Amino acid sequence: QAGFRPLQVVSAFFSTMGFFKLWGLSLDLDKSYVWGLTPQCRQIMAYLGLSLKQDVLELGGNMCFGRPRRNRLLKARALLLTGKWAKLRRSRAPAAQKVAILPASFWAVALHGVAICPVPDGHLHDLRQSANKALRWNQAGSNAMLRFALQPNMMADPGFYHVMLVLTTFQRICRGSHTLLACWRWWFQSFQGDLQQGPFSVLLTTLTSVGWELVDPPWIRDHLGGDHDFLLMSGPLMKQLIQDAWLLKVAQNVHHRPTMAGLTGIDRHVTVETNTTLTAHQLSLQMALQSGTFIDTWSHSKYDKSKQGYCQVCDCPNTHQHLLVCSKYQHLREKFSLTSAELTSWPPCFAHHLLCPRSPFVDALRAYFLNVPDKSNIFDSGPEADEVNHLFTDGSCFAHGRRETHLAAWAVYNATTQRPLGTGPVPGLEQTIGRGELSALIFALRWALHFQVKTHLWIDAKWVHDGFQQRKRHTPNGDLWLEVDNLLANGAAHLVDSSWIPSHLDLARCESPFEEWIARNNAAVDVMAVRCNHERPQSLWTLVNQQRDWDQCWRDRLQKLRHYYFHIYEITHQPPSASEVIPVVSSDEEENEGSLYSFADVLSGASDFCTFQATTGFPFSFLQNLMSWIHDHDDCEEVPRPVSLLEVTVGLLHFDPIHFPHRNPTTGEWTDQDRLLLFERPTLAYYLGIVQKTFQYLATQFRSLDPILRSINCLNLGVHIPQKGIFLRLPRALRSDINMMLGGFTRTRPVRRSADLARPL
Repeated sequence: QAGFRPLQVVSAFFSTMGFFKLWGLSLDLDKSYVWGLTPQCRQIMAYLGLSLKQDVLELGGNMCFGRPRRNRLLKARALLLTGKWAKLRRSRAPAAQKVAILPASFWAVALHGVAICPVPDGHLHDLRQSANKALRWNQAGSNAMLRFALQPNMMADPGFYHVMLVLTTFQRICRGSHTLLACWRWWFQSFQGDLQQGPFSVLLTTLTSVGWELVDPPWIRDHLGGDHDFLLMSGPLMKQLIQDAWLLKVAQNVHHRPTMAGLTGIDRHVTVETNTTLTAHQLSLQMALQSGTFIDTWSHSKYDKSKQGYCQVCDCPNTHQHLLVCSKYQHLREKFSLTSAELTSWPPCFAHHLLCPRSPFVDALRAYFLNVPDKSNIFDSGPEADEVNHLFTDGSCFAHGRRETHLAAWAVYNATTQRPLGTGPVPGLEQTIGRGELSALIFALRWALHFQVKTHLWIDAKWVHDGFQQRKRHTPNGDLWLEVDNLLANGAAHLVDSSWIPSHLDLARCESPFEEWIARNNAAVDVMAVRCNHERPQSLWTLVNQQRDWDQCWRDRLQKLRHYYFHIYEITHQPPSASEVIPVVSSDEEENEGSLYSFADVLSGASDFCTFQATTGFPFSFLQNLMSWIHDHDDCEEVPRPVSLLEVTVGLLHFDPIHFPHRNPTTGEWTDQDRLLLFERPTLAYYLGIVQKTFQYLATQFRSLDPILRSINCLNLGVHIPQKGIFLRLPRALRSDINMMLGGFTRTRPVRRSADLARPL
C-alpha cells in the first residue's frame, strides 16, 4: 500500500488485514515492510510492528526511502567493468568501433538506475577516465571530457549519456502514467530546497547541471531561455538543445587554459559534422589536437628530457604558438594560403586546437523561430455550401546547411472553390517537412470543424495519411499528433476523410482527367507552401545569409588549418635520415677502437665553473663531487667508450655514491643530502634530470667541442628510447655492475617512454 500520509498507510494496512480475516487468510508479516520519507512518518509506522526499511541494501535496489542519499551499489557497478576495460584496451578493433560500443556495453551497465539515484560528478569523471585510458587517449594535455564531447555520437560521454538517460526515462514514464504528473506537481509545490533520493530530485539536479530549470511541471526552460512542454518535447529537439548546453558546459571547464582562450562555446556543426572527408588516421590526429593534447616540443621537454624544447631554426622556445609563425613551415603556409598574421589573429582555441567558437547568430535564429506566430486558425476563404470540399494539403522545407537555418511552411488549397484556404510558417524550433505536413493537416481539420462542412483531404505524405486513417501516432511530433486527436475528438472525425496521392505528378504524363485534376491542384498547393517559405521577413533572410556565410568562412579556415597541422605532423614524425642521427651501440663487445678522448680529458681543459650554481641552482659541491667521481673511475688503460647519462646516473647512485641535491620545500634552496635518509625516495627520472642538466651546463663551457652524444642505443639494457651520453673510460667491472643494476630495473617494465623512469631505483 502507498499513501501521502502515514495514517493512510496505517488505515490501508488494517483494512487489508480485515479483508484477509474475512476470507480466513493471513498476511505473511515476515515478508512485509514499511517505509517513510521523513523521520516522523517512520516513527508512526514503526508502531505497526513491521520491518522498517530505509537503506538501499535492505531494499535490493538503488533507491533508499529516507533523507540519506546512498548510491554505493551504483558505484559498485563500475567495478564490474574492470575486466571489460582490459578487453577494450587489448582489442585491435578500430577506435570508431570501440567508441560506438561504449553506450550499450559500458554506460548501460554502470549507470543502470540513475533515473532515481543521484550520481556524483566524481563517479562520472572516473568512468570517463577509465574509458580514456582503455582507448589509449590519455596523452599529455588531453582533456577526456572535451574529447568524448566531440565524438560523432555524444552518447559516448558518460556525463552526456547520464543527462539524456534521466530526461528520456522520466519523459517516457510520465507520458504513460497519469498519476506521475500529479505527483510531480505536488512535489514541486512543496519543494523547499531539500534534495532527496527519487526521480523528481534527480531530474531537477540533472536539468540544473546543463543550465536548464524547472518552471512549472511539465514546463521547463532551456539554457537559452526558451520554454518547452517537457512531455510534448520531441526527442530530436531535446537532444539538439542538450548537445548545445553540454558543449557550453565543456567549454566552461577548459576555457581557462591559455590555448583555449575565446572558447565561450563549441560550434558542433563546423567542428564535428564536417569530418566526413577525413581518413581514420587524420580523424585521430584532429581529435587529439582538439582535445588539448600537447604537440609542441617545448611542453614535452618539461617532462621528457629526450625532447628538444628550442626551435633549432629560430633559436626560441618551440611552443604551440611558435608553430604558427616558424620559418621552418613557411612553405606549408604558402601552400595552404595561410599567413602568420592571419593565424595569430584567429581565436587561440581555433588556431591551436581547431575548436570553432559558437556561432554568434544561432541565438537570434532560435529567438525568431520561438516567436513565429501560429496561423493555423486564420482562414482566408470559406467552403462551398452543400457540397463536399476537396482540400489539398502540403508542407515545404528548405533544409540547407545547419539545422538552425532550416525553414518549414505549410499550405492548404480548396480544389472545390479553386481558392487558397491558408498558409503559414511552422512555429517553433523544429523546422522539418514532417511538421509542415502535420500543420497543414491541423489547419484543414480546424477549417472543417469551424465551418461544419464535409471535407475530403488529399495528402501526399503517406505517413501522415496512414496516421490519420489508422489513428496510429508516431513518437516524433507528438505535440502535433495530440492536437490532431483533440480535433478529431471534438467532431472533426465525422466531417473529414482523406486519400493519399503521389507528390509532384507530371501533368504531361497524366492519363485521365482525374489525374490531371490531382496534379493541377497538388501543384497549386505546393507552390503556395514554397512561396510562403520564400516570403519570410528580410531580417530573417539577413540572419540566414549571415549564418551561412559564417559557416562557409569557418569551414574554409578549418580545412586549411587542419591540413597545415597534418603536414607538420608528417614532417616531424618522418624517420630521420642517416645524416641526422648516428646510433652508437653501448655494449661490452665493442671493438678496441674508440674515441681518442674521454669526458675526463675534456674536463681537464676547463678551469672556471663559477656560474654553475647561478645557472642550475644546484650547490657547487655537487659539481665537485660529480667531477671527482668521473676522475676517480677514469681508467687510462681502457679505451673511451660511449656511456649514456642514464648509466652514469645509476653509477652515481649505487657505486661509490655521491650526495645529490634536493630542494627544501619551504625555503626553495638546494642542498646535498643522502637519499637513503629521505622520507620519500625520489625517482630515477628525478636524478637523471639533475645529471642531464649538469652535463648540459658543462657542455656549454666548451664552445669549440660538443662532448655530448645525442643518440645512444641502449636496447640491450631494456631502454627503447635514444639516450644522451658521453665518452668515458670506465672499468669493465664497473660497467658490468651498472648494466646489471639497470637491467634489473627494466626487466619487469622496459623503458619505452620517459614516464617509465618515474619510479625509484
